[in-house]
Amino acid sequence: MRKKRAGFLNVIAGVVVAIVALGMVGVYVARNVAFQSKSASSQPASRLGAGTNEHSGVNKLPLQGSSKKEPPALAIKILSPREGEKWRAGSAHTIRWMAPSEKVRAVNISVEFTVLCPEVASSDCKTERKSLEIARGVPNSGFYDWKVRQVGAFPKIHIEGLSEAGEMLARATSGEFKILSPPQTVVVEIGSTDVVPATAYLREGDAVQFFNNGKRVVHLTFQARTESPIPPGLEQPIAIPPHESYIATFPVAGEWKFWDPADANIQGMIVARKEG
Repeated sequence: MRKKRAGFLNVIAGVVVAIVALGMVGVYVARNVAFQSKSASSQPASRLGAGTNEHSGVNKLPLQGSSKKEPPALAIKILSPREGEKWRAGSAHTIRWMAPSEKVRAVNISVEFTVLCPEVASSDCKTERKSLEIARGVPNSGFYDWKVRQVGAFPKIHIEGLSEAGEMLARATSGEFKILSPPQTVVVEIGSTDVVPATAYLREGDAVQFFNNGKRVVHLTFQARTESPIPPGLEQPIAIPPHESYIATFPVAGEWKFWDPADANIQGMIVARKEG
């Protein structure tokens, strides 16, 4: 009986010793983990991206003051023609621009436009964008006088800035402007019939040639029917000898009445309409 009790006590003692040993191991492990965590957190943080070429998914920013600033890009600004401006083909207009003179030594100038198919066109007709050279290697003075040519639809001025060596540094395109048809001259014949045509129609900028096909001197007086002023040269009555002409330009849209005070049969109207 005593032997059994002694054996039972030995078993209990062994279990207690095992539990105590496991507790000490757990405490040691917990302390070791805490010490390692504290050591890691006390280390100074390394600089972003230092010592590695691996991408972490975040853009690496350079340290402040370590990067060089890029020089500003060269720019050309077209001052004229402005968007929506109207230029008459055959007349002289000035193309104006701004470009840094210390870099841009010369410019190339061209006009871009669209070639449209006619209303009745073959199936192979294609609407396309084209370019017509105006001037090449023009000094960078900021202006160029151009005798406007009649081109296609939706024209734009294109300017390329060149270095002293001829390399292209910058380019610019103007807004879309309008090129009006060349001016025309409308002939109004007076004196050959009893009554001149009632009304002569033209576009603003066109001219009228008053031709006296009669046998006596005609004296014409003009009066504005709208707010438009009387064209230059017609403010006072004009005298036209037989078989001679008098030409006057009507630069703006409007309506004007003319007549000969000495002959009630010689009278009429000039109507100039806007174009574009």
